[in-house]
Amino acid sequence: MAEIDRIKDFKQRPEYTWRQAATKYLLECEDMPSIDLIALQLEYLDKFIGDLPLTQIHDGTLEPFIQHRKKIGFNKQAKNGIKNRTINIALNYVITILNRAARLWRDENGLTWIETAPKITKLEEKKQRRPPYPLSWLEQNIFFKE
Repeated sequence: MAEIDRIKDFKQRPEYTWRQAATKYLLECEDMPSIDLIALQLEYLDKFIGDLPLTQIHDGTLEPFIQHRKKIGFNKQAKNGIKNRTINIALNYVITILNRAARLWRDENGLTWIETAPKITKLEEKKQRRPPYPLSWLEQNIFFKE
């Protein structure tokens, strides 16, 4: 009761956890075609930061998640982990959710969920794209049949 009185009397923000914010984000995005992939990324993140208050999420609290994903990837059979690009996709969801919590989502007192969103550092991505080349006749035939 004292916590509720403090929040109402002094217009302080209640503490929202990562899990609450991720759930709200999933509900807002439920009509997106990629909702299953979003949910999968948020599930991976939840194992590491699910119970953390949004105000305690920063590069340091995300480091165990990053190291774990680099080491074992999607499953324990993966030998080299996953690429930085895939980890950055998950970090982009963290950034999006924290930005929404700081700018868009409001509590019953009209305050945003968090005062400001922290800067989340993404991993460096090496561009490993193959250079463009003209299709051979065989490749063109296969392509046009598709």
